[in-house]
Amino acid sequence: MASLRASVVYGTGRKRGTTVWASDVASLPAQGLPVTLPFPAADRNCYIYVEDLVEQIYRLSIKPTFAHRIYNSGGHTVTGAELAALVRAVLPDAQIDFREDLPPSPFICSMDDSRIRQEIGSTMRSMAEGVRAHITRSTHLVRGRS
Repeated sequence: MASLRASVVYGTGRKRGTTVWASDVASLPAQGLPVTLPFPAADRNCYIYVEDLVEQIYRLSIKPTFAHRIYNSGGHTVTGAELAALVRAVLPDAQIDFREDLPPSPFICSMDDSRIRQEIGSTMRSMAEGVRAHITRSTHLVRGRS
């Protein structure tokens, strides 16, 4: 048995949780709605797209033996401003604001994923590809084409 430590997960369909904002940042603008992230624009977080995390979980679940007990999912470290720019590259009119009056988020901003890459050949899409996929799925759900 092995454990997987996930970074901040983003993707379509999330409704609640401490880091729901990681999904709202693209899902809400895809619906034409504004979003305010609960940290300053310069805050750094490590993100993984939900489908990449699911692939890691699946590959670990079918692996008969493990070299380690604990694995990190890894992810892409970006600032809030960089994340907003990735969303705006797809949705130029996205209204994304930040809470500059709040402290940085308490999450890990960098994760070493060398174990999982070596052991199961894990690769993840780029942050830009993940954001694009997230927006595409969110737009399809809004239009009723899931």
